[in-house]
Amino acid sequence: MRRKIPFYLCFTAILLLGLWLRGRDLAASAPSGDEGESSINGLTILQHGVPTGTYLGLPIFENCLTEPWPDSPEYEFRDSSYSKKNLAIYHGWLPLYAIALSQKLSGVAPDEPQTEPLSVRHSDAEVHRRVIAARAPAVVFGGFFMIFLFLAGRQMFGADAGMAAMLVGAVGRPFVYMAREARYHSATLTLTTAAVWAMWRVYRFGRWRDYLILAIVLVLLFYTHVLAFMIACAMVVPLVPAILRRDRTTPARGPAGSPDHRGEPGRPRPGLKLAALVALVAICIAPWILLTGFLQQRTHIPPAWKYLSFPADLIYYPIVRIPYLLLPLACFVWLVIVITFHERLPRALTRPLDRHHRQIAFLLAWIAVGILAFTFLVPAASYFYKRLTLPVMGPGVVWAAILFAAAARAWCRRWSMIVAPLAFLATVTAGNMSHLWFLEAPDVNEAYDMVVRLRALNIHPGTKLYCTPNHQLELQYMTGLPIQSVAPIRKSFLDSYPGPLVIIDSSPPYVLMSYDEIEQAVRGAGQRITREEIERYYPVLTTRAQRELLAPRVAWIWPSLDDRPLPCEPAAAEYQRKLTRENLADFENEGCNNPLLRGFHLRDWSDWWPIFFYRFVNPERRMGEQLNYADRVKSARTEVRPTAWAIYFCPPLPTPTSSTQPAR
Repeated sequence: MRRKIPFYLCFTAILLLGLWLRGRDLAASAPSGDEGESSINGLTILQHGVPTGTYLGLPIFENCLTEPWPDSPEYEFRDSSYSKKNLAIYHGWLPLYAIALSQKLSGVAPDEPQTEPLSVRHSDAEVHRRVIAARAPAVVFGGFFMIFLFLAGRQMFGADAGMAAMLVGAVGRPFVYMAREARYHSATLTLTTAAVWAMWRVYRFGRWRDYLILAIVLVLLFYTHVLAFMIACAMVVPLVPAILRRDRTTPARGPAGSPDHRGEPGRPRPGLKLAALVALVAICIAPWILLTGFLQQRTHIPPAWKYLSFPADLIYYPIVRIPYLLLPLACFVWLVIVITFHERLPRALTRPLDRHHRQIAFLLAWIAVGILAFTFLVPAASYFYKRLTLPVMGPGVVWAAILFAAAARAWCRRWSMIVAPLAFLATVTAGNMSHLWFLEAPDVNEAYDMVVRLRALNIHPGTKLYCTPNHQLELQYMTGLPIQSVAPIRKSFLDSYPGPLVIIDSSPPYVLMSYDEIEQAVRGAGQRITREEIERYYPVLTTRAQRELLAPRVAWIWPSLDDRPLPCEPAAAEYQRKLTRENLADFENEGCNNPLLRGFHLRDWSDWWPIFFYRFVNPERRMGEQLNYADRVKSARTEVRPTAWAIYFCPPLPTPTSSTQPAR
């Protein structure tokens, strides 16, 4: 027992470190639009018991627009993420119920539609509590992710591989980042890794409890991420022949009191446990599939593979967009060398892997199947390279940990428990893949800034609030205001609505410059500027190009272009436009991150959302001067925030008796 104390201390220390990295200052950064979506879904569960497509009396919009809504005078489209029964079917329900439970325990309640005048309902402290409540379940799932990494590594190779996998899982940047989001990512990582562990237990032992554990994990995975569930089910197939062979040669044990139970061999029953596994999983998931309208709604969501380029999207683009794929690629090359030159290499180097070829092949197959399944089955709107690795990250870490543990055993078997984790960690850190919180980029807080601005508004009766997608979701969650996506709104409705409009443009056209870039721009123009001047005038310097772009499109803009505190503003603006052009060129050369944006020329970053959300409904006719709100903002007083988000205050349409003014 004493010999195990250091092991337990190390295990506990790694787990606590990982939880601290995930849970520290959870509300430091504002939630994203995707997080706002999951958070609102959690609130609808508290309201209705199930995640629905309506909140604050308004439909929720989060996806590409593909379904016309001919019966609505206001909305041109309905959202395909919700079935005809108004139930969420695009994302799994388990993470949403976890968020709802956390919200309930944290005292976060759903908002109800407000009577006018509208105002922000929550203080800064309450906003932060709402953000923490939504993100807390991801931290918990992140803790279980580390545990299952250890269990899978130990089950498939040994405790040294388990500790190596757990340590990298604790500090790896993508793992920490995903466990700080109010999304399904952390739960998917956890349950995918749990499926690897449970599946290998079925393969090795095949006891009834092993099948029961696997069934539970698969059901939970289905209710978290359907594609990851399908990949896990596919990985059961290569294990079936071995399972059936074992069942044919292993005597069955009868129930208590029977001769079989007393130790006498019974008749083998090949496949009985496997059939029970399939039946149990099917019983648990079939009602949801049939009752929610899942199968009917999936036909409205176009697949990604139709818009991909092969073989680039299987090889080149993922490696370019996800640099940390180079580590498993390097491990794979090393593995090939060891296997190819097995007879020529020292026995100490090859011995640790000799009896683990099946484990390595199984994990490699999982990774390959996962990437292929994502490529050919994921909806086009969800094809992002970050999500490509989501179903395979757990198996990938376990696989790499096995290779590091094998190398450690070859070098010094006695100390492999220490060498393997440290070597894996050193490699990950050297590749800039560790979450070193003190070196991470500053938190992005544009949404927090907008909450502060909305709190100061005097919103007049009859005002409608809109935002470019999908930041309306986190703003709605944090403020309780009925802020809608402007994307699905009919142009005719916006042009004819008699009351005031407030439209938030959360897609700045140009990349924001750092202090160093502003200094470089000014010096490149032969001018001088001090760091104090940059800090003082940063909001004006970094939005000058944007204000020049917007000024001809609106009635009035602030900060005014006439108020030029420094003569270097034009130089900074030109440099910002240059940076944006270079940024866009790199973005297109690296595959655009999502195939729906390919084939289109982005003039600036404000073009991305019309192309993405209108991709299937003629985006060219809905961009630039043809945006649905372009005519209405011609009379707007426009404010560009220091974060580069803009607010259009559109006055009511002129009538003989109208005296209503937009929010100011």
